[in-house]
This record gives sequence, structure tokens and C-alpha cells, in this order.
Amino acid sequence: MSESTAPHALEPLPASAAATFTSLDWIATILAGNTGVFLLGFPFVAGHRFGAMYADFGTHVPLLTSLVIQGGLPVVAGVAVLALLVLGLRARQPVARRRAMIVSAFLVGGLGIALCFYGLYQPIWALAGQIKAS
Repeated sequence: MSESTAPHALEPLPASAAATFTSLDWIATILAGNTGVFLLGFPFVAGHRFGAMYADFGTHVPLLTSLVIQGGLPVVAGVAVLALLVLGLRARQPVARRRAMIVSAFLVGGLGIALCFYGLYQPIWALAGQIKAS
């Protein structure tokens, strides 16, 4: 009598299927790309307007705010995101490394956006902290 085994539910994918991106990989790629483009355009839209507003304050702005308004931080973060994204889309690397690059691009972009918004609002929060109830 021949003994048959039940198929395993967690069998590895064939090599051809494991070498391609899944839909989640493409979603992360699109999100990271949008994040990079957003960071590159940030100084021209929000940074410029907040810079004009803080010039009216007449006080010294913190270093992080200065870096965000002048465009240094958002542009560096945007270029880093897009560079990681390009490295992740290169087909000559293993899929695990490509995924790691795309996830890194997404995380760097999220951190860059968070730092930009924190830097923009830092002087406003400092001003609000100086208000005393009478």
C-alpha cells in the first residue's frame, strides 16, 4: 500500500512567483514615491509661506524650523527617499533586499514629513507656551 501525504498549507512558492513584487510591494512603492515628491515640493509651498509668517514675528526661529523653511531638510529627505526607491526597484537584486529598500524609503519619508511638520509648528507652540492666563 502506498502512503500518501496531505499537502502542506505552508509550502514555499515556486521560484518564479517568489521573484516578483506583490500588490503590497507596489502599494508601498507608490506611497514612498508620493512621499518623496511631497518632500521635494514642501519648501516651495509650505516652507515659503511659513517663512514669510515667521519673518513677521521678528524673533529667532529654532534650528529645525530654519532647516525646514530654507528647504534643506525636506530636500535631503526627499532625495534620500527617491534614491532608496530607485535602489529598491532595481531588478538585479534579490526581492528581499528590494523590499527592504522600499520599506526603508517609506519609513525615511514618514520621518521626514514628521520632522518637517514639527519644525514648522515649533515656534507656534513656543509662542503658545508663553501665554499666561490672568
